[in-house]
Amino acid sequence: MSSIKEVDANYNILSIQVSLDGFSFLVKNELSQETVFIHNIGLPQQASPQIALVKLEQCFKDVVELQQKFKKVTVVYSNELYTLVPAALFDKDKLTDYLKYSIKLLKDDFIVYDEISQFDLINVYVPYANLNNFFFDRFGSFTYYHGVTLLLQKVLGHNSNGATLAALAKKTSFDLVITKGSDLQLANTFDYQAPEDFAYHILFCIEQLQLDPEKIMLRLYGAIEPDGEIFDLLYKYIRNVELIVEETQNSPTFLLENT
Repeated sequence: MSSIKEVDANYNILSIQVSLDGFSFLVKNELSQETVFIHNIGLPQQASPQIALVKLEQCFKDVVELQQKFKKVTVVYSNELYTLVPAALFDKDKLTDYLKYSIKLLKDDFIVYDEISQFDLINVYVPYANLNNFFFDRFGSFTYYHGVTLLLQKVLGHNSNGATLAALAKKTSFDLVITKGSDLQLANTFDYQAPEDFAYHILFCIEQLQLDPEKIMLRLYGAIEPDGEIFDLLYKYIRNVELIVEETQNSPTFLLENT
């Protein structure tokens, strides 16, 4: 999907969502708050960061709307290379220690963190270093976050005393966060190939946390259709399921709204 509107380009800001499923680009005008351009590009299944870089470089060569100067650039990394640490226990000199037991770290991995003050948590994660270098070379200065950080901040807007699940679906994976009031119960990223995989992971987490599917609220974001198999399956087992449909559902601005 692509759309172009003629506005003052001096105030255009670019948001990019990056995953090994593909990229989403959104250009928005800071003055008018109008969406100027949206573009989504898929990647082959199980693409590597090296393949992603080649595709990203080609995007900026081929897509004229990405070749302008931007007032601001924000990148959102969506991957499973993260862990959440209580702020009270966090030490910025021990980033490797937080990740080495849950993911396979490479020698040259670049580790960073986001602060999630609303939950008193720190999200320690690995952005794709080669893509980060590309953005730095192209834009010089840019801001970046992890997608789960922004999803948690977005969930706070729907906070309640009961248990709330929020699932953000991408092409072959989804992020799941579960909160109860201001307490985080779970945050994880799961791969899926079929609707049954998607439903299984959510129902398994509900069972493990001993939640009541009659009382919880499940909110679905991202690449889910209201009449699709994923929604229908979940609705069979969970009483309260809400599909959040927004104009920019599959674009970076969807997560960036609360930053």
